[in-house]
Amino acid sequence: MTHTLPIRSLPDSVVSDVYGEKFGWRMFDSSFLTPAIADFLAAEKPAIAALLVARPHIRTVVEVGCGYGRFAPLVADYGRDYIGLDLISWLVELGTSANPASAATTHRDFIATSVLNLGHVLDAKGFSGVDRANTAVFLPFNCLGNITYLDDILRQLSALGVDIIASLFDTSVSATAARQVYYARCGLSAITTELNNEGTTVTSAEGFDSIGFDTAHIRARMAAHGYRTDEVHTLAGIGHMTYFTAGKKSGGTRRASGPMPQGRYHPPIAMYQLELAPGRSISAVYWLDTSASATSPTGLLAFECVRIAKSADWKAAVSYLSHVHDCPVCVLELVTDKDTVFLPVRTR
Repeated sequence: MTHTLPIRSLPDSVVSDVYGEKFGWRMFDSSFLTPAIADFLAAEKPAIAALLVARPHIRTVVEVGCGYGRFAPLVADYGRDYIGLDLISWLVELGTSANPASAATTHRDFIATSVLNLGHVLDAKGFSGVDRANTAVFLPFNCLGNITYLDDILRQLSALGVDIIASLFDTSVSATAARQVYYARCGLSAITTELNNEGTTVTSAEGFDSIGFDTAHIRARMAAHGYRTDEVHTLAGIGHMTYFTAGKKSGGTRRASGPMPQGRYHPPIAMYQLELAPGRSISAVYWLDTSASATSPTGLLAFECVRIAKSADWKAAVSYLSHVHDCPVCVLELVTDKDTVFLPVRTR
């Protein structure tokens, strides 16, 4: 079924122009894929499958920027309902034709609208609070990095109580190079890149503007809207797919297992009990402040990342944060050549 909802006053004209009228259709044509991007897209499917298997309570997946509905069959295969949202009407029509409801054992729907209208979509479907808590919003193929009004979207999704799954390019040299080659193949011209504290932004003369987020920055930004980083899968060595759980939900942080990089997780320990094994160093301190905020009825989750150059500095950094933020727990990310360990640490 295809619906069209009114688009709120958003800077989406460039998105519609670039993706719907100019070269953007090539991004939906497999003949324009480079090997690196093809591998990235191929890695998305087993990653989201693993995320769904691990969360049987998720009954509905909303794909943002759904295009022709690339993930609709997979979502149905795992017994979930599917809602596809896209600003481009002809892509929504294509998705509806390519994924007839009669061919699915679960419900599927394609709607031409902005993700900022998701609340209206769910209301129209009669979703209760429980239904929304059992819904995951999926942004594939760096869709989150293509959004210019990100905080508006995160604010609304947080208020709806839905989880978020984001497939993102990283800021590595190889990822940026792969993006440049692919975008040029799709017809972009005068491509430029810029690395800043948010990530690596790629722009073009046509008005294309897309960022591969710095991992610490996107985690902090998500946490500022009440989302917890819950599971991470690497994608072809140039990105990752992350499951962000709405803050009011229960559950622990964990990292993907299997062939992907593993993380080990521990209960909180006191600062003085933490001893680093030989060869292990701490690359970052993630500070979790669970104090309530007047701007959020459920309490805003502030998340600050402080990078540490030397492992010997970690105790001083944690001590400093505990005094400045008056919060009893932080999370250390310990990185070695073999694995990653996320370690909650009590500071008092």
